[in-house]
Amino acid sequence: MPGFLLLVAVAAVLGLRPLADGLALNPRLPKAWPSLGVTGIYWHDLVFDVEATARRITITAHESRGTDTRIVLPRGRWAAELLGGDGESLGALQPLGAEVSDGGTAFRVNWKEAARAVFAR
Repeated sequence: MPGFLLLVAVAAVLGLRPLADGLALNPRLPKAWPSLGVTGIYWHDLVFDVEATARRITITAHESRGTDTRIVLPRGRWAAELLGGDGESLGALQPLGAEVSDGGTAFRVNWKEAARAVFAR
């Protein structure tokens, strides 16, 4: 499959949509797929890896930067936690208000200390 078509297919299954201030993710994995992982997603000055399962989305930043990134997930109840490079918890994230949610549930992640953000239903 040519690279562009693969990108379109992955973006469709992952529900990946770039935003001016972040990323929207709405995974639609086929039932036969336990997970989908995509590496090397470039957004502004950051590079991310994303892994999605039916109940969890994990976003890993390749480098720590002081960049705030808005992450918009499908509407619903999500628990969110930031992890450092050593895997240690940096604390829970609280959802943003409805005015910045783009119809979903939004969180703001600052990648200065965080290496990974884990969102679970």
